[in-house]
Amino acid sequence: MWVCKKCKEELEDSFDICWKCGYEKDSNIQSKKSDENEKNDPSLTFDEIARENKRMMTTFKHSSLQVYKGLAYFFMLINTVITFFILKELYKIAKALGGTISNSMVLATIFYFFTIFVLLCLIKIIDFLFDLDKQTNN
Repeated sequence: MWVCKKCKEELEDSFDICWKCGYEKDSNIQSKKSDENEKNDPSLTFDEIARENKRMMTTFKHSSLQVYKGLAYFFMLINTVITFFILKELYKIAKALGGTISNSMVLATIFYFFTIFVLLCLIKIIDFLFDLDKQTNN
């Protein structure tokens, strides 16, 4: 065991550089890693670094939600195209059979609006999670 001269951290003999501050075991200079960290922001405390790491991990964890949000928009577009195609074909059939609006057209329209509503709710939930995450990190 050896004790770092800069931060007083106890380290195993197998380590030549302090993991906490970058001080080298057998010299009076710090490693390049430590110098770079101090140049970037020498006032960072352990708690600030931990908070930043937590924010980055949370953002990484929720990055898959962005994919789901994009898929929801994509499915809304596909649902709209397919519904209009179905309604157009049902209109042709209804016109050929006598010109009345069939029950299948009404059901297709109801199904369309229900699906769009569910996808919009999913998007709003994802937005809420991102807003909640931003408030938690601040």
